[in-house]
Amino acid sequence: MTEHESILRKIKRCSELSQSSNENEAAIALKQMKRLMEQHNISESHILASEVSKKSSKLNVTKRPANWVLALHQVIGQAMDCECFVREGHSNVPMQISYLGVGASPEIANYAFEVLYRKLKTERDNFIKTKLSRFKRSNKTKLADAFCGGWVWNVYSKVKNLNPNEEAKQKINAYKEMNASSFNEDVFKTKNRYDSKDSKVQAAMSMGAASSSDVSLFAATGHTEKNLIEVA
Repeated sequence: MTEHESILRKIKRCSELSQSSNENEAAIALKQMKRLMEQHNISESHILASEVSKKSSKLNVTKRPANWVLALHQVIGQAMDCECFVREGHSNVPMQISYLGVGASPEIANYAFEVLYRKLKTERDNFIKTKLSRFKRSNKTKLADAFCGGWVWNVYSKVKNLNPNEEAKQKINAYKEMNASSFNEDVFKTKNRYDSKDSKVQAAMSMGAASSSDVSLFAATGHTEKNLIEVA
C-alpha cells in the first residue's frame, strides 16, 4: 500500500466515525478528517475516486471495432453500473476496452464481456457460413453485423438497468474528472454500416435476436450483488 492509499484509508475511517451516534466521537473524527485532507491536499473527489477500479480486455484489432462490439460492451456496462471506455490501439498494440466501477462490478462486467463476445463471434461466423455463403463479401459483412446487432439488442432487452446506482455513478464521475485525458467517448458516436429498414437486414437482426434467446445476464436490483451470466 502506498502512502497516498494509506492516508485515504485513514480519511475514510474518520468519515465513517464522523457518523457515530456519540457526538463527541463524531466531532473528533470529523476534525481529524478535515485536518488530514487539508494537510495532504486531498479533496472529496479524491476520496470518491479512490473507490473506483478498472478492468480491461484486449481486442485483436488496432482500429475501431465494429458497432456490435461496442454495443455489447455498453450493454454489459450499463447493466453492471459500470462506465465503458476504449483505449485505441496503434501499430502492433491492440485496442483495449475497459470497465470502471465500484467493488467487484468491473471484474464481473469484464468477465461477462469476454464470455459473450467469444460466443457472439462464434455465432457470427456460423451465420456467415450457413446463411450468407452466396452473398458478396460487402453484403456478408453488412448482414453479419446486423445479425450481431439483433443479438446484442435482445440481450439488452433482458438486462437493461432501470434502477441505476447513483452513488456508484458519482464515484465514477469523480474518477473520470481526475483522469479526463484517458477517456475517448467519441468512439461510441458512429452509425451502423447497414440500413435497418432493409428487409434482408431486418431478417438478419431477427435471426440474431432469436439466436441469443439462451443468454441471460442478471443484475440484482439492490446493486449489492451482480449475478451474473448464464449461457445455456
